[in-house]
Amino acid sequence: MVLWKCILVEEQQRILDWAEQRAKISRFVAVRTAELDAQISIALRSSGSSNAAAAGGSVGSEQGIRQILLLGSGTDTRAWRLPWPPGFKVFEVDSPAVLAFKARVLSAAAAAATAAEMWASLVSSGLDAAQPVLWLLEGFIGYLTVPASNALLAHLAIKSAPGSRILITAPPTPDRLGEAAAIDNAGAAAAAAAESPKLQLHHSTFEEPTETLSRLAAAGWRDCQLLDEQQLVAKYGVENAQPILVGSL
Repeated sequence: MVLWKCILVEEQQRILDWAEQRAKISRFVAVRTAELDAQISIALRSSGSSNAAAAGGSVGSEQGIRQILLLGSGTDTRAWRLPWPPGFKVFEVDSPAVLAFKARVLSAAAAAATAAEMWASLVSSGLDAAQPVLWLLEGFIGYLTVPASNALLAHLAIKSAPGSRILITAPPTPDRLGEAAAIDNAGAAAAAAAESPKLQLHHSTFEEPTETLSRLAAAGWRDCQLLDEQQLVAKYGVENAQPILVGSL
């Protein structure tokens, strides 16, 4: 309390603004994580049900999606945190530096592959190309240009087996373009960040979720659905949320 009183009023307000911004980001990411976890559970249950019904078996039989790939996984801990079925495979793809850091922190083995070698490396690591896969692109697609993400989505649709599914978090909307970190000078960027509590975005794509939905369908994914911000805000009781897109083959 004594230390806080020694801080200038203007600086106190800046600290409070930063704290509120960080709290908003935390709630934003928490909702995204919770809903993606729920959608993963739905995807696994529904794929198992439909395949088991077609085969005349039970949901617990070795049917449906038995593998998931986290593209741009970052420091995601779902491989350890979620209760995967026995024999289920979880694959992570990111830059070698990110995976090396994660391996050190979690004391787990992590395989790194370049973008050009991704598919071959995944198959050699145990990904079964003949079986359905659940793709998770959380906080990823917006960092790619539209042509690059279109090519990626189409490639995944072509390579993935029937019954595969995809979960994508939508890129930022055009109204957030002003938050993009367009300052090249690192010193100027740091000074601007110190003056403003706003989060600077480093994305390449800013579009409405409906545009991303259309591109997902155009890439070859079917039954594409959009869980928009209003739905997620109402479900989790927060002030904002990131839309999520769902597709299948």
